[in-house]
Amino acid sequence: MKLSLMKSDIVISVVIPTYNRKRLLRKTIESLANQTYPKSAYEVIIIDDGCTDGTGELVKEMIATFPMHLIYFRQENKGASAARNNGIKKSKGQIIAFIDDDCVAFDNWLKTIVESLKQNEFEGITGQTISDIKPSFFVHNVILNSGIANGTTNGYMVSHGTCNIAFRRRLFDEIGYFNEKIKRMEDAEFSWRININNKKILFNSSMKVEHIPTYVSFINNLKNTKVVQYDPYLFKIFPKDYKRLLISSWRITNYTYGFWRLASMILVYLMVVFLLNLSADIILLGLSLFMVMYSLQGLHKVKKMDIYPSFRISAIDKFLFISFRWLIPLSFLIYLLKGSLKYKKLLI
Repeated sequence: MKLSLMKSDIVISVVIPTYNRKRLLRKTIESLANQTYPKSAYEVIIIDDGCTDGTGELVKEMIATFPMHLIYFRQENKGASAARNNGIKKSKGQIIAFIDDDCVAFDNWLKTIVESLKQNEFEGITGQTISDIKPSFFVHNVILNSGIANGTTNGYMVSHGTCNIAFRRRLFDEIGYFNEKIKRMEDAEFSWRININNKKILFNSSMKVEHIPTYVSFINNLKNTKVVQYDPYLFKIFPKDYKRLLISSWRITNYTYGFWRLASMILVYLMVVFLLNLSADIILLGLSLFMVMYSLQGLHKVKKMDIYPSFRISAIDKFLFISFRWLIPLSFLIYLLKGSLKYKKLLI
């Protein structure tokens, strides 16, 4: 299904994949309707990835209201890669920009993209992503406020996030589209292809979007650990670059450190129990003290995170974090092993 307000020559196309973020998507579209760039020269393409929250109705309403090229397509739920690829294929512009459905573009966003790419031969451009709340365990947002080296990306940069970036159309003809075989980390995989093909991405601090913070429950954090199952895939495809950046070591250290620390402490305790031949009462007392200390540590961490009035951590999430946060690194480890078996590649 296609809904369009008007037709004209398009210089830049903005592609927004979305899934059940109706409230946030409205803010994104409103920010794009208030750009300083001529409205006849850009289009905004919404790819509905099988939403069930009334996103389609919202966009249809906004198409009738907003004076810009606002286009809507709906597809079966296939993930962000398929949605972005669908948007690229439907677009008309020679520049294709991406913004996430939980971001708000500054009013000069499109103008900055077009003028910057006119002045150089870079294959794309990225910029600052800001937020008024620091990311934490229960808060999802992105903050990126600087480039690297001389303001361009190269083989030493791991990933270009898709919440604030634009590419020349020819780049997709040269290195291909987003990888639909993986459901997460597709932006990282695309970035690696940019890097190994020696394509350069300009960093311009004037190209700004605000990433709207969203609350992430303990259960959803646990579900999100599945992202690391694609690390072995990336390592398999880009082994030299992956090893050079020591990404495998970084992943293992950061994602599984908590589990290994807890496991090692328990192992040491069991060895002490065995060597000293302690009684059952002493063993239970030791375990009880250990769990009390573990819970107090978790309570201290929750208090440090629970500082934003608009993002108060729920009582159930506090309880789950204090008592079961060890499940997070354990889940990371399980998904890393699952990915290693699936893609037949160990992160070593």
